[in-house]
Amino acid sequence: MALARGDTFALTAADLPFGFTDLDGYLGLSPRPLLVMGSKTHPESHIETPVVRRAMSAGFGLLRAGLIGLSIDTQGSVLIQRSLAQILLPRLQAGDYLIGAEINLWAVHEGVTPVEVPVVYTASGRSTVSPLRDSVSMAVGLLALRRRLADEQRPVRHAGEVSVS
Repeated sequence: MALARGDTFALTAADLPFGFTDLDGYLGLSPRPLLVMGSKTHPESHIETPVVRRAMSAGFGLLRAGLIGLSIDTQGSVLIQRSLAQILLPRLQAGDYLIGAEINLWAVHEGVTPVEVPVVYTASGRSTVSPLRDSVSMAVGLLALRRRLADEQRPVRHAGEVSVS
């Protein structure tokens, strides 16, 4: 994102899992929001995935909502305006599946309301997602995000300051 030069950035998987349905949904919005998520949980989305993958997504959604307070689907494409990306970039650390969750978390804390658009997704071929390894990794990542969020919300004390209750 730091190197991108356009006014809007699209972050998606290299295999374009939604084709261009996420982009079509974004282009159909007027005015265009600062942050849009291609969402598998949108009521108008058409999703065909194996039951294990659906269970993993549902579990991640529950963890995400419980640990960092986000109910939006953060596992889809991200379409973000440059102005917002520049504000969020210094806070972003994820380089994996959690980038969508991290972008949405910090955007919400900046007062931005993400907008979900429907997608069409049909699982094709064999997935590279490991139910055990990736579930553990994402849970650990969400816990780390929760800690960072708590750290940001804690008042900063300077040397020599005394806390008065």
